[in-house]
Amino acid sequence: MPQIYLARFRQKPLGIASAHWAIFLPQSVDSNGIPIHGTLFHARKHLNDVEGDQKCIFRGRAEFEPQANFHLFTSPRLLDQFCLNGSDVTAEQLTDACQRVSLDREFNLITRNCQEWVKDVIDHLVAQKVISENVYKEMRDRNYKTVMEVCRHSNSSFCLQCR
Repeated sequence: MPQIYLARFRQKPLGIASAHWAIFLPQSVDSNGIPIHGTLFHARKHLNDVEGDQKCIFRGRAEFEPQANFHLFTSPRLLDQFCLNGSDVTAEQLTDACQRVSLDREFNLITRNCQEWVKDVIDHLVAQKVISENVYKEMRDRNYKTVMEVCRHSNSSFCLQCR
């Protein structure tokens, strides 16, 4: 079974704080063990929300969106990525976790965004004992902190709750 990768992608306007987070499951690797392509699992705001409604920009429904045949390491928007040790999963286990987390999920830019979605999928996999809770330490060590986690500790001017 392959191990999952966490990835962050450039997303305007605020750099790493507003990075788009995703989970990548490799399907093939080169002779050095580096993934060639796989499936990118991520969530974004549903695009069919009512146009013209100002709240539509910040709020809506979360949509789980897997992208098959994704080439992670050659993506021009990739900021960084790392393999989560001890995260051996099947595509079915990961898809199930993503679907369960996404079911009737609301989306907003601060507290229910793609970063929180990735953390919730990881939480689900840990709770189901599919992966080890050691992944949390790896995520902290690699500075994978959501906007809300950074906000709680820094009084960031980005967070409306800290102002």
